[in-house]
Amino acid sequence: MLNILIVDDSAMARKRINETLLKFDINHTIVAEAEDGVQALEMFHKFNPNLILTDLEMPRMHGLQLIEELRKLNSSLDIVVISALINEQIRQTLKHDRYLDFTKKPIDEKRIKHILQKLEHKIQNKVRES
Repeated sequence: MLNILIVDDSAMARKRINETLLKFDINHTIVAEAEDGVQALEMFHKFNPNLILTDLEMPRMHGLQLIEELRKLNSSLDIVVISALINEQIRQTLKHDRYLDFTKKPIDEKRIKHILQKLEHKIQNKVRES
């Protein structure tokens, strides 16, 4: 099961992500939502999600800073960046992180569905191997 933390400073964006996830036949639970990276770290410690869906442009702690902090806590945590700010420089920064994927806003439903199905499959395989 995907236990998801959604991180975005826009309540409307968080709502859209939630609504999009409900359309998919994916075993998931939204364990928490956060408005910025600082709150996301608190929610991460409290709920221990196995997937983070995060924006980049946020107050108090930018998404790239959040990713850096999360990697210190769990280097293999799955993270999906959903942001309008994805450009070539950010792609280059993120491309070496094998546990990270990204998609642009507005959400490309096919792409996010594919990413989530891939992650759900990976988690199911880990459980079977245990």
